[in-house]
Amino acid sequence: MRSQMHLTVAAMAVVVTAWLAYNRDVTDTSTFGVSDVWQYEMVPIENGAVGPESFAFDPHGEGPYTGVSDGRIIKWNRRESRWVDFAVTSSH
Repeated sequence: MRSQMHLTVAAMAVVVTAWLAYNRDVTDTSTFGVSDVWQYEMVPIENGAVGPESFAFDPHGEGPYTGVSDGRIIKWNRRESRWVDFAVTSSH
């Protein structure tokens, strides 16, 4: 009985792994190399604020959003390649 349970669990693991491998999004890795990881661009935050502490994305893939030291929440605008004000936090 115990060996049958092990066989069932192993079969389920194989089925789940095969399903995940079949249904995953395939990306073209030929356009992304290891050297791309080390490339970056400094993007200044306007009005003298510093940050970020963390980044967040919304369910629609927009963002990233981040909070900065002056209380603003800013969002990266992909089309304009700059940070835009999204919200302002209040001390009240």
